[in-house]
Amino acid sequence: MKPPAISVFCGLSLFLAGCAKPDIKHPDTSDTIGGVVKEESGHVLFPSGVFQPILLPASTPVAVVTSNALACPLGPTIRPVKKFTIVEAREVLIREDQYTALRVHAGHRDMVVLLKFDRSIPPTGAWWSRVYENE
Repeated sequence: MKPPAISVFCGLSLFLAGCAKPDIKHPDTSDTIGGVVKEESGHVLFPSGVFQPILLPASTPVAVVTSNALACPLGPTIRPVKKFTIVEAREVLIREDQYTALRVHAGHRDMVVLLKFDRSIPPTGAWWSRVYENE
């Protein structure tokens, strides 16, 4: 029989684990894009941060822009992707700006890619992108 202190600790740990805020890397798989949108909508500084502009025209098909976004080194935790399948694509609003959100499968990896054409990037505009890898 467990001592009462251990039983209370285990019960409290299970309760707190159930109340934990979901991590952006582990959003609800029933709506992966929705998890990213919800998380980023709460960030006051979104979409600030370093990014590599994709120098393609606004008329470029989303699959081509996505391919370019995934082919770049994506930071220390996300390796570049060469082959992928777009599972879902939809327009979303984050902090009153419209983005194209794509759910992508690449091998055993599930990712969300946010894209937006930004006309303010010289000389004639470029694509902004951000990639999120789900575990």
